[in-house]
Amino acid sequence: YQQIQLNANNRNKILEWVSFENDIIDVEYLAEGGYGTVYKAKWKSGPIEYYDDDVQEWYRSGEIDIVLKSIKDSKDMTDEFFEE
Repeated sequence: YQQIQLNANNRNKILEWVSFENDIIDVEYLAEGGYGTVYKAKWKSGPIEYYDDDVQEWYRSGEIDIVLKSIKDSKDMTDEFFEE
């Protein structure tokens, strides 16, 4: 999988790991849901927008608002979790 991601030139072909400590800011509690706790926050660098073949570099959208979910118990998850 690592080689696939290293050779990817389309944002839909990669999986990103976002550093909570370095890239997620202004986390605020929103609510307690059926599956866990819901927060809102800002993702400083934002998601990848496109890959520039000329300079071989990914470009990002910049800061965006996001929602975070802290899962209570993941063993019995259903589609409802993603709709909550």
